[in-house]
Amino acid sequence: MTGADEAFVRQFRTGRNVLGVAVQLCTLPWLGFVPDEVPLAPDAAVGRLSQRLLAVADAHGRMGMPESPPMHEIVTAALVREGRVLLVHRSPNRHVYPNVWDLPGGHIEAGETELAALAREMHEELGVQITTGSAIHLCWLEIGRAEESVRFSAWIVGEWEGTPTNAAPDEHDEIRWFRPEELPPLAHEPVGTALMEAMRGARA
Repeated sequence: MTGADEAFVRQFRTGRNVLGVAVQLCTLPWLGFVPDEVPLAPDAAVGRLSQRLLAVADAHGRMGMPESPPMHEIVTAALVREGRVLLVHRSPNRHVYPNVWDLPGGHIEAGETELAALAREMHEELGVQITTGSAIHLCWLEIGRAEESVRFSAWIVGEWEGTPTNAAPDEHDEIRWFRPEELPPLAHEPVGTALMEAMRGARA
Protein backbone atom coordinates (compact mmCIF):
# COMPACT_ATOMS: atom_id res chain seq x y z
CA MET A 1 0.00 0.00 0.00
CA THR A 2 1.06 3.58 -0.52
CA GLY A 3 1.50 6.07 2.29
CA ALA A 4 -1.90 7.55 1.45
CA ASP A 5 -3.53 4.12 1.72
CA GLU A 6 -1.96 3.47 5.11
CA ALA A 7 -3.02 6.88 6.37
CA PHE A 8 -6.57 6.13 5.24
CA VAL A 9 -6.64 2.91 7.27
CA ARG A 10 -4.69 4.29 10.24
CA GLN A 11 -7.33 6.87 11.10
CA PHE A 12 -9.68 4.06 12.11
CA ARG A 13 -7.08 2.22 14.21
CA THR A 14 -6.59 4.86 16.90
CA GLY A 15 -8.64 6.70 19.46
CA ARG A 16 -11.29 3.96 19.85
CA ASN A 17 -9.66 1.90 22.55
CA VAL A 18 -12.73 0.66 24.47
CA LEU A 19 -13.76 -2.94 25.05
CA GLY A 20 -17.06 -2.84 23.18
CA VAL A 21 -15.62 -1.27 20.05
CA ALA A 22 -12.54 -3.51 20.14
CA VAL A 23 -14.68 -6.63 20.32
CA GLN A 24 -16.82 -5.48 17.39
CA LEU A 25 -13.89 -4.39 15.24
CA CYS A 26 -12.03 -7.67 15.64
CA THR A 27 -14.78 -9.48 13.74
CA LEU A 28 -13.94 -7.46 10.61
CA PRO A 29 -11.38 -8.59 8.00
CA TRP A 30 -8.85 -6.10 9.31
CA LEU A 31 -8.85 -4.92 12.92
CA GLY A 32 -10.10 -1.34 12.91
CA PHE A 33 -11.06 -1.24 9.21
CA VAL A 34 -14.44 0.46 8.64
CA PRO A 35 -16.10 -0.76 5.41
CA ASP A 36 -18.68 2.05 5.44
CA GLU A 37 -15.89 4.52 4.65
CA VAL A 38 -14.70 2.69 1.52
CA PRO A 39 -16.80 4.83 -0.89
CA LEU A 40 -14.91 7.91 0.31
CA ALA A 41 -11.54 6.51 -0.76
CA PRO A 42 -10.04 6.62 -4.29
CA ASP A 43 -10.80 3.52 -6.36
CA ALA A 44 -7.12 2.69 -6.76
CA ALA A 45 -6.55 2.85 -3.01
CA VAL A 46 -9.50 0.55 -2.35
CA GLY A 47 -8.17 -1.93 -4.90
CA ARG A 48 -4.73 -2.02 -3.34
CA LEU A 49 -6.23 -2.28 0.14
CA SER A 50 -8.45 -5.20 -0.93
CA GLN A 51 -5.47 -7.11 -2.30
CA ARG A 52 -3.54 -6.52 0.92
CA LEU A 53 -6.46 -7.71 3.04
CA LEU A 54 -6.81 -10.89 1.00
CA ALA A 55 -3.09 -11.59 1.37
CA VAL A 56 -3.26 -11.15 5.13
CA ALA A 57 -6.38 -13.32 5.37
CA ASP A 58 -4.78 -16.13 3.38
CA ALA A 59 -1.68 -16.01 5.57
CA HIS A 60 -3.39 -15.95 8.95
CA GLY A 61 -6.97 -17.13 8.42
CA ARG A 62 -10.10 -15.14 7.75
CA MET A 63 -11.69 -13.06 10.50
CA GLY A 64 -15.46 -12.87 10.60
CA MET A 65 -18.40 -15.24 10.26
CA PRO A 66 -17.83 -17.67 7.36
CA GLU A 67 -20.28 -17.70 4.46
CA SER A 68 -20.69 -21.49 4.50
CA PRO A 69 -20.59 -23.98 7.40
CA PRO A 70 -17.03 -25.17 8.16
CA MET A 71 -16.13 -28.83 8.50
CA HIS A 72 -14.86 -28.35 12.06
CA GLU A 73 -16.00 -25.85 14.69
CA ILE A 74 -13.91 -25.00 17.74
CA VAL A 75 -14.86 -22.73 20.62
CA THR A 76 -12.34 -21.10 22.97
CA ALA A 77 -12.51 -18.74 25.92
CA ALA A 78 -10.33 -16.10 27.52
CA LEU A 79 -11.05 -16.16 31.24
CA VAL A 80 -10.35 -12.60 32.40
CA ARG A 81 -10.16 -11.36 35.98
CA GLU A 82 -8.49 -8.33 37.58
CA GLY A 83 -6.90 -7.32 34.30
CA ARG A 84 -5.32 -10.71 33.63
CA VAL A 85 -6.20 -13.50 31.21
CA LEU A 86 -5.72 -17.23 31.70
CA LEU A 87 -3.86 -19.08 28.94
CA VAL A 88 -2.95 -22.73 28.51
CA HIS A 89 0.32 -24.04 27.12
CA ARG A 90 -0.23 -26.80 24.59
CA SER A 91 1.79 -29.93 25.26
CA PRO A 92 4.88 -30.49 23.07
CA ASN A 93 3.34 -33.88 22.24
CA ARG A 94 0.27 -32.39 20.56
CA HIS A 95 0.02 -33.16 16.85
CA VAL A 96 -1.50 -29.76 16.04
CA TYR A 97 0.09 -26.51 17.30
CA PRO A 98 2.43 -28.14 19.85
CA ASN A 99 4.39 -26.20 22.46
CA VAL A 100 2.54 -22.86 22.10
CA TRP A 101 0.28 -20.76 24.33
CA ASP A 102 -3.40 -20.78 23.47
CA LEU A 103 -6.91 -20.16 24.77
CA PRO A 104 -8.55 -23.20 26.37
CA GLY A 105 -11.34 -24.80 24.38
CA GLY A 106 -12.23 -27.54 21.96
CA HIS A 107 -14.62 -28.90 19.34
CA ILE A 108 -18.33 -28.14 19.34
CA GLU A 109 -20.21 -31.42 19.47
CA ALA A 110 -23.24 -32.23 17.33
CA GLY A 111 -26.34 -30.45 18.60
CA GLU A 112 -24.42 -28.12 20.94
CA THR A 113 -24.66 -24.36 20.93
CA GLU A 114 -21.43 -22.38 21.16
CA LEU A 115 -22.10 -21.38 24.77
CA ALA A 116 -23.00 -24.93 25.80
CA ALA A 117 -19.77 -26.19 24.24
CA LEU A 118 -17.87 -23.35 25.90
CA ALA A 119 -19.21 -24.28 29.34
CA ARG A 120 -18.42 -27.96 28.81
CA GLU A 121 -14.88 -27.30 27.58
CA MET A 122 -14.05 -24.93 30.45
CA HIS A 123 -15.22 -27.57 32.93
CA GLU A 124 -13.25 -30.33 31.20
CA GLU A 125 -10.03 -28.36 30.78
CA LEU A 126 -10.03 -26.00 33.77
CA GLY A 127 -12.50 -27.53 36.23
CA VAL A 128 -14.66 -24.38 36.44
CA GLN A 129 -18.33 -23.62 35.83
CA ILE A 130 -18.55 -20.46 33.74
CA THR A 131 -21.45 -18.04 33.89
CA THR A 132 -22.47 -18.05 30.24
CA GLY A 133 -24.34 -14.78 30.70
CA SER A 134 -21.01 -13.06 31.30
CA ALA A 135 -19.55 -14.27 27.99
CA ILE A 136 -18.76 -11.62 25.36
CA HIS A 137 -17.96 -12.76 21.85
CA LEU A 138 -14.44 -11.77 20.85
CA CYS A 139 -14.01 -12.93 17.26
CA TRP A 140 -14.32 -15.66 14.66
CA LEU A 141 -11.38 -17.00 12.71
CA GLU A 142 -11.74 -19.38 9.78
CA ILE A 143 -8.72 -21.32 8.54
CA GLY A 144 -8.56 -23.40 5.39
CA ARG A 145 -11.11 -23.75 2.64
CA ALA A 146 -14.04 -25.99 1.69
CA GLU A 147 -13.76 -29.51 3.10
CA GLU A 148 -10.68 -28.63 5.18
CA SER A 149 -12.01 -25.48 6.84
CA VAL A 150 -11.91 -24.96 10.60
CA ARG A 151 -13.76 -22.15 12.35
CA PHE A 152 -12.58 -20.85 15.71
CA SER A 153 -15.01 -18.84 17.84
CA ALA A 154 -13.34 -16.99 20.71
CA TRP A 155 -15.12 -15.54 23.74
CA ILE A 156 -14.22 -13.46 26.78
CA VAL A 157 -15.60 -14.78 30.08
CA GLY A 158 -15.53 -12.71 33.25
CA GLU A 159 -17.51 -14.83 35.72
CA TRP A 160 -17.15 -18.45 36.82
CA GLU A 161 -17.29 -20.71 39.87
CA GLY A 162 -14.30 -22.65 41.10
CA THR A 163 -10.54 -22.20 40.88
CA PRO A 164 -9.02 -22.86 37.44
CA THR A 165 -6.64 -25.82 37.42
CA ASN A 166 -4.99 -27.83 34.68
CA ALA A 167 -7.69 -30.49 34.43
CA ALA A 168 -6.40 -31.77 31.08
CA PRO A 169 -2.66 -32.41 31.61
CA ASP A 170 -2.56 -34.64 28.54
CA GLU A 171 -3.41 -31.59 26.43
CA HIS A 172 -1.66 -28.78 28.33
CA ASP A 173 1.51 -28.86 30.40
CA GLU A 174 0.90 -25.47 32.08
CA ILE A 175 -1.72 -22.80 32.69
CA ARG A 176 -0.78 -19.23 33.60
CA TRP A 177 -2.28 -15.78 34.12
CA PHE A 178 -1.00 -12.93 31.93
CA ARG A 179 -1.45 -9.17 31.85
CA PRO A 180 -1.93 -7.56 28.40
CA GLU A 181 1.68 -6.40 28.19
CA GLU A 182 2.86 -9.92 29.07
CA LEU A 183 0.83 -11.83 26.47
CA PRO A 184 2.97 -14.34 24.55
CA PRO A 185 2.35 -15.18 20.88
CA LEU A 186 -0.71 -17.42 20.59
CA ALA A 187 -1.34 -20.35 18.28
CA HIS A 188 -3.44 -18.05 16.07
CA GLU A 189 -2.04 -14.54 15.73
CA PRO A 190 -5.34 -12.76 14.80
CA VAL A 191 -7.01 -14.09 17.95
CA GLY A 192 -4.08 -12.91 20.07
CA THR A 193 -4.26 -9.46 18.48
CA ALA A 194 -8.00 -9.20 19.11
CA LEU A 195 -7.55 -10.31 22.72
CA MET A 196 -4.79 -7.80 23.39
CA GLU A 197 -6.82 -4.93 21.91
CA ALA A 198 -9.88 -5.90 23.96
CA MET A 199 -7.92 -6.13 27.21
CA ARG A 200 -6.15 -2.85 26.64
CA GLY A 201 -9.47 -1.24 25.80
CA ALA A 202 -10.99 -2.49 29.04
CA ARG A 203 -8.18 -0.82 31.00
CA ALA A 204 -8.44 2.52 29.17
